[in-house]
Formats: sequence, structure tokens, C-alpha cells
Amino acid sequence: MTSQQQSTADLSQPLTVLGGIGAVKAGKYKIAFGISDIEGLLRLLPRRYQPPAIIFKNQDLAEITGKWIKISGEIYSVSIFRMGYKRNVLNVRIKMGDKKLCVGFFNQAFRIKQFVEGEAIAFEGILAEKNGWQLTSAEVISLDDMQGQQLPRPIYRKGEGLPSKFIAQSVAKSLEFAEGLVERLPDELIDGARVPVLAEAVRMIHAPRTLDEAELGRRRLALGELYALNINRDKYQQECESLVCAPETWQRILDLLPFNLNAEQLQVVGELRDDLASGKCMQRLLHGEVGSGKTAVAFVLAMIVVAAGGQVAILAPTEILVHQHYLTFSKWLAGTKTTVTLNHSDGHIAIGTHALLSDKIKFNDLRLVVFDEQQRFGVKQKASLIAKGVHPHVLTMTATPIPRTLAWSYYGSLRPCVLEKRAGANAKIETKVFNDTQIEEQCEKLLPMLNKGQQMLIVVPRIDGEDGLLSWHEYLMGGLFKPFKSSLVHGRLDSPQVQAAVDDFRNGKTQILFGTTIVEVGIDIPNVQHLLVFDAQRLGLSSLHQLRGRLARGENAVTAYCQLFCDSDESFERLEVLEGCDNGFEVAAADLNQRGPGAMLGTQQSGHGGFQSFNPVKDADLVQLIAEIDGHQAQ
Repeated sequence: MTSQQQSTADLSQPLTVLGGIGAVKAGKYKIAFGISDIEGLLRLLPRRYQPPAIIFKNQDLAEITGKWIKISGEIYSVSIFRMGYKRNVLNVRIKMGDKKLCVGFFNQAFRIKQFVEGEAIAFEGILAEKNGWQLTSAEVISLDDMQGQQLPRPIYRKGEGLPSKFIAQSVAKSLEFAEGLVERLPDELIDGARVPVLAEAVRMIHAPRTLDEAELGRRRLALGELYALNINRDKYQQECESLVCAPETWQRILDLLPFNLNAEQLQVVGELRDDLASGKCMQRLLHGEVGSGKTAVAFVLAMIVVAAGGQVAILAPTEILVHQHYLTFSKWLAGTKTTVTLNHSDGHIAIGTHALLSDKIKFNDLRLVVFDEQQRFGVKQKASLIAKGVHPHVLTMTATPIPRTLAWSYYGSLRPCVLEKRAGANAKIETKVFNDTQIEEQCEKLLPMLNKGQQMLIVVPRIDGEDGLLSWHEYLMGGLFKPFKSSLVHGRLDSPQVQAAVDDFRNGKTQILFGTTIVEVGIDIPNVQHLLVFDAQRLGLSSLHQLRGRLARGENAVTAYCQLFCDSDESFERLEVLEGCDNGFEVAAADLNQRGPGAMLGTQQSGHGGFQSFNPVKDADLVQLIAEIDGHQAQ
């Protein structure tokens, strides 16, 4: 066995070969992190880094307030302050020349013998001023630690019975085995990304000399995650019947649409047609701008399947959206023999909500499944619908434009295709942000527009409360808007009530539609000119962009107006992005930077999409690099 092979074999050794880890502690690692060997410990990433501490050298304390510092001095007082039953603070006061501060330890009175008046001592912590100078989140350190180079310190997520400091010590011991980590990425990738090889990257992550070095190590691991995803894409595609659409059939399908597909739509449809004809199950993510024509793309794809004798299932999260799809498909298929059904599978195209997931719903030959606004469905729900067919093609759609790197992170097994332009909608949408104290003033300014017969959407995120939907509806319809008729929709109403309210608004029986964000998708009503969003600070930029996408729809649309009302200067500044930006992808990128990927897509898990190191904000260049190399190899 070569030395390299021996090194690699060492990585599979149990954690108990490291000093300080017995069978009990090893079991706790297994429970907390799923780690049972040294390689697993090496791949346990820090949660964050404590920046290098500022060493106190008698400088002005006010200049380093709020900073992580290291400080040494002489103990001149030790006392315990009792705060009631089982609550206390151990106060250790030290002096550093002419300066003094207090270090407090909550509920640690048992440590009083550790601190002796007159002795020299060193601490690290955050300097604060509150009734005198204090050191918070403090730890005792060696006096020797006040000397030499100050390095970033990795902070690990603690586990049951595994304090963060103990984990750091264990990882430090495991680093002697790091050379056994074999680099499996191509040299072309390593060189192109300018990252270190795996062994050195792991050393940089766990024992960085600088924060920049730690970041470089993280990027090498991120590159590895992206590479693994790219290699594994094909395993998600299973063999299935090839669906080739003859030219004359394709022309008949296009003739069903009351408009011509634009160049961008035709390009996307061309990619999807190639997928259907490939003999492998399509796994696609279709995302893009609000009103870009995703429904039309899904329609022509469905008709290719129907023409081949198959069935199609379209799953949408709300009755509003389902009904909208049903009306659209039925209108386009009028006069044909193709049948569209709501919430059952008797026809060629079944459109429905969760009802389609019922065991009672069975398909004869399900060949295409379409998930609309798929992020609102769970993995098991989607799998249960797919299982109603034999390896059906799958098209996943979302009307939230997703930065490419975020699409990789969350939808790695799905190949993305994008629609970036609003189809047939040249009308502008002007967006303005206001303080919530201006709501009544702005509503009053809209009275002349309502008197002309123009329609308005008013969205309030919450149903109840003083600033909730129900309160605002009662207040405005009993006051400023009393002469006008309104509809009201929210999640507590049953489906027929919601649909009736939307239909009244669609047919012009009501001029104002009050609703929660239930109206975010599925409201496709031409010529609505006004949108007011109260408590807009509760929503992300992408959701607000979705909402304003309800405006200026249709070929004859005119300029529309979106007014966002928020409660603070901080929120005002965040929302102002929408005033100067009407591109959904730019909005999505800003939303990603502001709130992070979890919040943006309605998930809050750490390690988005199964990734630990990949960061869609920081690693866009790595995604591009892999795509370029992949493209060159394909040629």
C-alpha cells in the first residue's frame, strides 16, 4: 500500500482515534451531525468566524466599543450579585493602568474561586459601555494569547453534549489527516476558479490565517458541490417514449393560440420539444418574468402530449390560479375535441389543486405533469402526482424570476429555461413608495380615477388586526370608497366564495378588489390600473414584483400605478429598489441580497438545496465557469 493510499484509508478511521473523543462523545457526533469518521469531521464546516481580536494596549476604550477585543489586567474585585431564585451574576472587575472594566458571568457563581484579587488575568469578549465599561460574551484566555499574530477563530454549531469549543478542538486534531483528502476535480476547474486543492482548502477553512483565506477555502468546497451536481444531472433522467411532433401537427397547435408566440417563447418551446423527443424524461424548470407567457408555453407542450395520445396533469396551489388556467385553456380549445377538466382526470388535460393528489384520481396514460408555482408543494406531494404515470415528463414552473445561481442551488436536478420579457405588454407600471401615514391622502387622490370607472387592487398581507385586511376593508368602504362596490378575498373563504368575488371584479360588477397575497398569482384581468399594498414591508421584493404584475395586462393596457406603503425609513429604503427597477431578474437579485435564498423562496432551512458551501450570491462566477467548461467538452 502506498503512502497516499494509507493516508486516504486513515480518513475512514473512527473519531475515537482522536484524543479526547471516547465512545460516548463519538456517539454524540453521530446523533448531532451524522459523523462517524475523521473525513466527516474534516467536512464539518464552521457556522461563522470570530474575526481577529483587537488587543488592548491602553488605547481610548471609546474607539473600540462594540469590537471583539483581548484585554489583560489585574483583578481588584470579585463579587456575586443575586437576582432572585437561582439567578446571579459573577462580577470580576479588573484594572488596566488608569482604566477599569467589569466582566460579568451569568449564573456562574460556582466559578468564584477561579478569580483571585491581585492576580493578573486575560479575557476576550465584546467591549460595551453600560453603567461603566463591560466585557460581554467574555472568555478567560491565557496571558500568552495576548502576544503574537491574532487569527480568525472558527465557530462551530454546537450539538447535544458537544460545545462549540470542544468541536473546534476535535477538528483541529483531525487536520493532521487532511492530506489524505484526494483532489478529484479536473485541473481545468481548479485553475479556472483559482482555488486551492481540497486538502489545502480544508486547512484554510478550519485554521485560516485570514478571513480572506477562509473564504477561498469555502469557494473550493462550493466548486466541488456544483461539479458533483453537474455530473449527477443525468441520473435523474429515465428512459421514456419519444414524443416527436410532426410539422403539420405543430402548426395546428400554434393555430389554436389567439396570438403568435414571440421569438423568446419559440426558443424555449424548441428546447422543450427537443426534450420530449429525446427519449428521456424531461425534468425542466421554466421560470421568468411576470406575464412572460409561461401559460402559453405550457399549453403548446400539453397539446404535443395530447396529440400523441397522452394525458396531462397541471397542479396549481390556489383555486384562483386553477380557475384562471381552466378558463384560458378552455377558451383556446373551443371547437376542438380536446377536453379540459377541473380537479378530476376524465379528460385529456386535468387542471386542479391538491384534489389531483387524491388516491381516487387515476390516469389512463399520464405523460406530462406540470407544477405551477411549484415551491408551494412539498416533495411528497409532487412525487405522488408523478407516480400516477409511468415516468412522465415533468415541467416545473414559477412566476418568480430566479437568479441563475439560486436556480442551481434549489433546483439542481432540473435544467432551467427562462422567459425574460413580458409578452404583449408594452404598458408601463409606475411604482412609488409611501409612508403608511399617507394611505388616506393617496386614497383620496384616487377618487377621480374611480369615478371614471377605473379598477383597483388593494392588498393587505394580514387578515386580522387593526391594520389587517378586514379592518381596512370596513374602514375604507365605510368612508372614502363608500360610493363604489368592492370584492373581498382571503384564505378563510371557501373556493366558490373566492371565485365569485374574483369573477365579479373581472366582469366589472365591482371596482375594488381587496385581498391578501392570495391574489399574487392567478389574477389575469386586463386593464387594472391601480394597485395599493399596505404593510408592504412584510413582503419580499419578488412578491411585490409579482403583485404589480397583475397590472397593465392585455394588448390594450395603458400605464398603471403601484403604490407601496410601509412603516419605517429602513423599509422605505429597501422598497425603493422597486421604484427604479421593473426587471424581474434584477428585482430577484436584489431580493436575494436583502433576504437570502431561504426567505426569498419561502423556505428557511440552512444549507439551501442540500448545499453546505455554495452561496448563490457569492458564487455566480463558479456556476458560469462550470457551464463554460461543460459546453466546451460537449463540443
